[in-house]
Amino acid sequence: MDLQCKESSLGRLSEQDCLNLKAKVMELNTNMARLNMWWKQRAKVKWLNEGDGNSKFFHSYDSSRRNSNKIIKIKDEDGWLVEEQCQMEEVFLRFFQKKWEARRSNLEGWPTNTNSMNSWDKNLLDAKLSMAEVEEVVQQLGGNTSPGNNGISHTFIKVYCEIIKEDFWKAISYFFIHGKLDNEWK
Repeated sequence: MDLQCKESSLGRLSEQDCLNLKAKVMELNTNMARLNMWWKQRAKVKWLNEGDGNSKFFHSYDSSRRNSNKIIKIKDEDGWLVEEQCQMEEVFLRFFQKKWEARRSNLEGWPTNTNSMNSWDKNLLDAKLSMAEVEEVVQQLGGNTSPGNNGISHTFIKVYCEIIKEDFWKAISYFFIHGKLDNEWK
């Protein structure tokens, strides 16, 4: 605190004071992280001790979670409170039907199709995907991240690109033709 007050009054700190301040901030962050971990572990211990049993803690926790996700009553369009489930469903249904029945869109000022894309852009979008484009994208991928739940990382794809290139290309082509991946290619 003294170092921060000194910095605010003088406008800057000496090199030694700056190093001391950085060390104190790092010590504070470390202690806060430890305290955070302690609270997380303490909460889990309490849940393990009292949560799985048929206890008052378990039932109050479960009831609280269930009640926070439940709509108990609503006001209808006339301002009357409705508490019955079937009546609440009717109020919601009437509200959304009325909300969307007479919607009009103003398209004034929006660009026409000819203004939005030129012929070069349209041809680029219509062009077939090439293997060179796929290889370029593969080389630009990040490191050890996996886009799916199969655990195959981008690094694996990059390293073994020459070996898996043909099968990879077949899978991508199948996807662009059919809009889905066949189990054979997953």
